[in-house]
Amino acid sequence: MRKGRGRKATRKRDGRPCLTEKEYNLILENSCADLFATDGRGKIIYANDDSVKVLRCPLEKLLDMDIYQLREQGYVSYSMTDEVLRTRKQAMGTYFNIAGQEVACVSTPIFDENGDLCMVVTYSRRLDILETFQRELQQEKEKLKGYRAAMEMRDYPYTENQVVANDPVTRKVFSTLESLAHMDSTIMLYGESGVGKEVAANFIRRHSARKDAIFMPVNCAAIPEELIEAELFGYEKGAFTGALKEGRAGLFEVANGGTIFMDEVGELPLPAQAKLLRVLENGEFRRVGGNKTQKTNVRIIAATNRDLRKMVEEKLFRNDLYYRLNVVPVTIPPLRQRPQDLYGLANVFLAQFNRKHSKARVFSAQDMEHLRSYHWPGNIRELRNAVERFVLIGELPSWEAEASTPGLRSGGRAVELPDQIRPLKTVMEELEDAYIQQVLEQNGGDVEQTAACLQMSRSGLYKKLKRARGSS
Repeated sequence: MRKGRGRKATRKRDGRPCLTEKEYNLILENSCADLFATDGRGKIIYANDDSVKVLRCPLEKLLDMDIYQLREQGYVSYSMTDEVLRTRKQAMGTYFNIAGQEVACVSTPIFDENGDLCMVVTYSRRLDILETFQRELQQEKEKLKGYRAAMEMRDYPYTENQVVANDPVTRKVFSTLESLAHMDSTIMLYGESGVGKEVAANFIRRHSARKDAIFMPVNCAAIPEELIEAELFGYEKGAFTGALKEGRAGLFEVANGGTIFMDEVGELPLPAQAKLLRVLENGEFRRVGGNKTQKTNVRIIAATNRDLRKMVEEKLFRNDLYYRLNVVPVTIPPLRQRPQDLYGLANVFLAQFNRKHSKARVFSAQDMEHLRSYHWPGNIRELRNAVERFVLIGELPSWEAEASTPGLRSGGRAVELPDQIRPLKTVMEELEDAYIQQVLEQNGGDVEQTAACLQMSRSGLYKKLKRARGSS
């Protein structure tokens, strides 16, 4: 019988449906199950389309057979119906059809009003279909579970300074920071760009006696060199062209009694380094253009992704300041060395961006494997950007494709090995320009972030970008 919709069922006077034989057949044919039935002696009296297909026997032939002939002719390796006829109890098991496919089935006895076995109804399904259905059902359950988790995480109290320390390496670092937080000494944080140095600095402040006082983060690389002293120490009126008439307090004045986090401290010019040394030694400073000494009581937490010892050797960083800052050095490990933090961080960011963009994205097992397989040169900052991309467009970056692209590109053109001898300086500049352009694109055109990743000053990066654009 062809599958399809039956006509609307007629109704009895009490309102219950009264189905026709055709409608009953339509229901059985569309039940997504292999159904067949025998009488009380094993004669086949019904088989739906799905059952005919799994038994690999024409319907006309089936209806002329009993279950014993079906078994003798090799259509089934075992008959559950035969077991039911012998035991008068429901039987469950598997058999192999003529094509060698394993089929799971349940045969159920039907008794008449006298208690005589009048019919056996068998439900069956190929085992591979059941396993596929089970996998798909499990996937849907996991997906539903993920959606529920995503909706719950949308209300998760995320903060920008959330600490995720699932990895033993990270737990050890933050245990050290918690111990140091109570000592009110200067702390120097080392680590690659994007590892979470500001999060660590805020963690120190929250566990210190200054937890209720001001926390002032300052990125030394983001302030123009000619303004850095005025920003840090303030200035008097008329100190320089463009200065406010009434002067202005600097960050060390504003943060008095609190904590200043000086990120990228290695980018400080030497004159500012001298003033910072004086603050560290006796808490004194003078505003730019002023002659009055002021006092400040701040705790300094400094951070850098550069090798300060090497900078000291190259006369780019003061030796005395290095030792004053480096009282308690702590290194924040890169994300690739903290694999157990990846899942927690990714889900924290997922909750944040689901809430921000009114989405309910969830990571599949494949997504998590994709995240785990990447080495994260941009660390937590890069992970954060990747998760936001996932929330916005539903897919993660294809790092394999980017990694497999031959050569670098600069200004839209591929940089290849030269086919003729040219000055090494020229070749190195082209390669440098190409690499800078690639990192800039990965950071979405953010110059400050790119400079941090490349461990260079923002002004230096601008010069190299200007050179690259001039040659393109």
